[in-house]
Amino acid sequence: MTIKNGDVITFYTHASPDNMWADNLQVRMSTNGASTNVGTGSAAVGDFTTLLLEINPTLALGVYPYLNWQQYTITISGLSAPTSGRFAFRYYVTDGGPSGTNSDYIGIDNFVYTPYVCPTLTVTPSSLPNGTAGASYNQTLSQTNGLGSVTYSVTAGALPPGTTLSTGGVLSGTPTATGTYNFTVTVTDASGCIGSTAYTLVIDCPTNGASLAAFPALCDNDSPYIMSEGSPSGGTYSGTGVTGSSFDPLSGTQLITYSLVDIYACPQSASATITVNTAPTVTLASFNQVCEDDAVFALTGGSPLGGTYSGTGVSGGNFDPANSGTFTITYDYTDGNGCSNAATADISVVSCLGTGELFNEFNFKAYPNPTDGMFTIKFDLP
Repeated sequence: MTIKNGDVITFYTHASPDNMWADNLQVRMSTNGASTNVGTGSAAVGDFTTLLLEINPTLALGVYPYLNWQQYTITISGLSAPTSGRFAFRYYVTDGGPSGTNSDYIGIDNFVYTPYVCPTLTVTPSSLPNGTAGASYNQTLSQTNGLGSVTYSVTAGALPPGTTLSTGGVLSGTPTATGTYNFTVTVTDASGCIGSTAYTLVIDCPTNGASLAAFPALCDNDSPYIMSEGSPSGGTYSGTGVTGSSFDPLSGTQLITYSLVDIYACPQSASATITVNTAPTVTLASFNQVCEDDAVFALTGGSPLGGTYSGTGVSGGNFDPANSGTFTITYDYTDGNGCSNAATADISVVSCLGTGELFNEFNFKAYPNPTDGMFTIKFDLP
């Protein structure tokens, strides 16, 4: 017959009423189909190698039931799967048999073999939570009513790529593609009984596939800024003032979006604000004409205060009119936002006639007038 775990054997037995002998009974099983091989010789068992029950294995007197019929029950277990085989009753007594002196007879009655009836096996949970492409997924399945050890398998459809189902019921792995996957999981118990549940597993797009680092603050008079803050590389920037990966600060403060399609064919994007500060307005008043032999003097006229002067003859905010000519003075100013601007003005250094005394009362200098060749005389009070 086909034997499976959970099958039940029952029978009755008793020995001779005088109870003078050490009787013994073994119930054995063969899983070799319809074989009747019981071996050769009194110690052999042939194909019936599985001992299911033994009554009075020590051959003690008064142990084997003899006054009344006694029922015994055997439940089949330990099979890896249903198998074809037979059962045997073996009367085994040392120095027994027709020529022996240690045995007589036993009775066996009402042998009943009851096949195990499969219950309804249910695989749980009834549904699976969504997964995310590129993220580890782990879900343990369980079952109810299965006999003995059970195994799980996918019997229809397909799991998401990158995932597997273990025979112990653990669905795990890292999905490598998005989509909706339909499959059936079947559980098989030690008696060959099965139960199945159909599942739909949705693998979603990752939500953190793009990032945009903080932009530096810019000034509205800066050159176009080349953006490289998007990650991973290969995406595109968009927003007011954006051309390719270049942003024009003249457009003012703007929201910039970085977009790409990830390795799972999912659209990803991240946004950040790029701040543009207004550069300061810087002015520089005009300079008076000076003589080349005048003393070094401090430059003034730059606004707002706190900037720096530069140009030929300038050092530490002072100007040295050591040489004649026209020189351009630059005034640079940087505000609290790091924005800078500059203004320029020319300073004219000329050769003067020198100094002298007039009427022994006044010192003077003569400054040539470049438009008509005349001189301007400046007097200093003594």
